[in-house]
Amino acid sequence: MMIGRHTLSAQSSNTLIIPEELRKSFSGRFFITQGFEQNLILFNAQLFEQVSSKFMQMSITDPTARLLSRMILGNAAELEIEQNGVLNIPEYLLATTKIQGSAILIGQGLYCEIWAPEMWRMQELNLQDVEANSNRFNSCQLCIA
Repeated sequence: MMIGRHTLSAQSSNTLIIPEELRKSFSGRFFITQGFEQNLILFNAQLFEQVSSKFMQMSITDPTARLLSRMILGNAAELEIEQNGVLNIPEYLLATTKIQGSAILIGQGLYCEIWAPEMWRMQELNLQDVEANSNRFNSCQLCIA
């Protein structure tokens, strides 16, 4: 499970380094794609195939489904995270973000998000809005039993 917040250092303009303590969680094939808020989403191969199969169940005549497919599948790239933690991000994906230099990796359980530090700070401010949180998360129905 991928959780927590981690800083990724930059080796070059499109190369980030996964910290050594996280590398055991990052073995094998991965897919990276455009996220929803000027961020990137990093899936392991198994989860990406599950997400991809959902697109095959969507109607090709639905314009919203086509847009979502273009965003997620059309921008996806397969990559391997090298043993030394090097993550090479395609330039076209970096262009959808404000990532320059370091980045913030946010664990989301089965996948990760990669954010430009200033964009993540904006997300943190949004998440710290107590009044808004009491209303907006109600529909998620997160139950603890």
